[in-house]
Amino acid sequence: MPAEFYVCKEKNLTFLAIQAGPAGSMRKFTDELKDFIKAQEFSDVVILSSTMSPVKRERDSNRQIPEVFAYVNNFFYKSEEGKGYYDSNGMRKFGYWIKDVKKRPH
Repeated sequence: MPAEFYVCKEKNLTFLAIQAGPAGSMRKFTDELKDFIKAQEFSDVVILSSTMSPVKRERDSNRQIPEVFAYVNNFFYKSEEGKGYYDSNGMRKFGYWIKDVKKRPH
């Protein structure tokens, strides 16, 4: 699987950039990644992801600049810290446009 690690010793950060999905089982890959993170004793993990939206973007001008949306998992969203995540970070929730037909509130 094409992937690269970047390490910033000054800020004690490690980045894993995955270029494509795993060959084989996604479940096996995520289990191994989880075990690796625990073995290395990372203090915090943030997952950034992207997706293409088949829905028209909000912006009609300068379409070359992508719009940024956020979506946090339900465990974090239900915590005290996560309740105001979207407002405190000034980001709109990805998929907000389908709120009328969603089966679950978040």
